[in-house]
Amino acid sequence: MQLTLRKLSCAGLGALLVLFTVTAAVGDHLEPEQRARGKVESLLCGINVNWTPIARVLEKYGKPIKLPDYPNESPNPPGGGERKYEWDFESGITMVVYTMYSDKPTGTPQDPFPAGEYAYAVDVKGSSPRGELGRTGRGLALGDTLDRVKRIYGPRFLLGQNTLTRFNYVVIQWIDPRTRKEDDTTMDIDFDSHGRISHIELAADVE
Repeated sequence: MQLTLRKLSCAGLGALLVLFTVTAAVGDHLEPEQRARGKVESLLCGINVNWTPIARVLEKYGKPIKLPDYPNESPNPPGGGERKYEWDFESGITMVVYTMYSDKPTGTPQDPFPAGEYAYAVDVKGSSPRGELGRTGRGLALGDTLDRVKRIYGPRFLLGQNTLTRFNYVVIQWIDPRTRKEDDTTMDIDFDSHGRISHIELAADVE
C-alpha cells in the first residue's frame, strides 16, 4: 500500500535533518541519519500491523464497510490479494485497515505467510483519540503536537510540508543503531492548521 505521493520540504530539526526536496511514499527508504532509534512501533488503534488476523479486528471493532478487493499484486500469490475495511465511528474517527490474504501458505521458511487474512496497515483520522482508537502502542494520539512526536519517538524523522495545505507532516522509519539494520515499517503523521495530529497511518515492512 502506498501513500499519496507528495512533495516534501524538510525543515528545522538541526543537524539531524538535511534540507532537501524529495517525493516520498510508503516503501521509500529514509536515509540512516533520518531513521528513529529504539523500539519499532507496531500498534495503532490496538491493532498489531505485523499480521493480526482480520477476524480479531472484526471482533474488536464490529462490522465495517467492506471495500472491493485490490487487483492481485506482488508479493501476493495467485489465490491471494489485498482488501481494506473502513469504520466510521460516532466519535468522528474514521479507521481503515488494510489486509493481505492467501488461500494457502506461501513465502519462505525465513519469512512465511500463513494461509488466511491478516492486517498489515492501519490508517486513522480524527481530532482526538478514544481509548486505543486513534492512539499508537507507545502513546502518540490524534490531537498531539510535533513536540509529542519527538518525546515519544525521538528527533530523527522526515519533516515535510504539504504543498497544497501548507500543513506539516512527518514520516518515521527505524534503524537498529548497533547492527545498522533498517526496518521499513513506516508511520505517516499529518497535522492540521493548529499543529495538531489529524491523521496517523502505520504500515508494516512487507517488502
